[in-house]
Amino acid sequence: MLTPEEIKSIASSGEGYNADFKQSVPSKVRELSQDACAFANSEGGYILIGINNKDQIVGTTINNTKRSAIQDAIRDISPVINVNTYSVEVDGKTVWVMDIPSGKDKPYVTSGAIYIRENANSQKLTTAEEIRIFFQNSNRIYFDTVPCPRFNLDEELDHKNFKQFLSASSISNNVSTHQILSNLQAFDESGIVKNGGVLFFGRKSMTRNPLIFGLFTRMNLVEQVASGIPRMREEMQEAGLPEPIFTMDGGFFTVEFKRPKKTINSDNDIVNGIVKSEDDIVNGIVKSEDDIADNKVDIKEAVLKLITDNEGLSASDMAKRIGKSWRTTMRYLNSLKKESKIEFRGAPKTGGYYLK
Repeated sequence: MLTPEEIKSIASSGEGYNADFKQSVPSKVRELSQDACAFANSEGGYILIGINNKDQIVGTTINNTKRSAIQDAIRDISPVINVNTYSVEVDGKTVWVMDIPSGKDKPYVTSGAIYIRENANSQKLTTAEEIRIFFQNSNRIYFDTVPCPRFNLDEELDHKNFKQFLSASSISNNVSTHQILSNLQAFDESGIVKNGGVLFFGRKSMTRNPLIFGLFTRMNLVEQVASGIPRMREEMQEAGLPEPIFTMDGGFFTVEFKRPKKTINSDNDIVNGIVKSEDDIVNGIVKSEDDIADNKVDIKEAVLKLITDNEGLSASDMAKRIGKSWRTTMRYLNSLKKESKIEFRGAPKTGGYYLK
């Protein structure tokens, strides 16, 4: 509950985003429900009844009939909000306080409309754009659930992707494609495919930033739309290399290209012939860390040898010993991990690498 000193402090500061003043209960009690709805849709606030438009505490009296009318007005707000209404004596004058918390179930509606707090006023949202922005700010609209009216299901559905999805999800294709998508909730109420459905099953790309895309187009900086990934795949195939690997992790999109493998004369021979077998490493071909830095031995084998002799080394320690960058060292470590030859143990900052 507010204290008399707090009420005087709020009054001296004037109306604002979190405070609204009334000299008395308005003849149209609905004004109170609109203000309360606006505070609930915003960050909460106080309606102080008994303060005039000059920010002076004048006090007021609210009889049982008016209190009942206020309660009825608050009940008109949906979903239900808990408004704590009480009186406070301030220098011999009675000020009524309506304490409205910020709602957890936004949006709140009264008389069929949404109200929000803007500066010192309660504003009714009237346009579709205002309502859309409010829903987005309230985390009630998600990109993947928004309909995509530009998508033509009959012409732009990627049937290969769709079949792969059905197979991976163990979904029978005995019913129509439209029925399956409907069961997956890929349509909105009007039968338009949602963005999530387009991203999963569509063949054309979607422009995430249409304004920026349009500006780049005017500068002739946009090539064939959605041609990049197919061209990557085609060129890798023409070069006789594996297709690029696309991954999404923690919001980062990564593309991995495989290099051509080195030609090895035998299982133990390395291209330059310096190291012919693992016995050569043990028997002294790797005489010092300088040999490693000078690329006189295969770095991958050298990293493995270091771990064999010094289990628990960190990537940074190994990078220093072989005279390579941390990034280069990590590339060889990741390769050895994929071959199940080594593993990382311990905390990210203090752990190290061990033979598996």
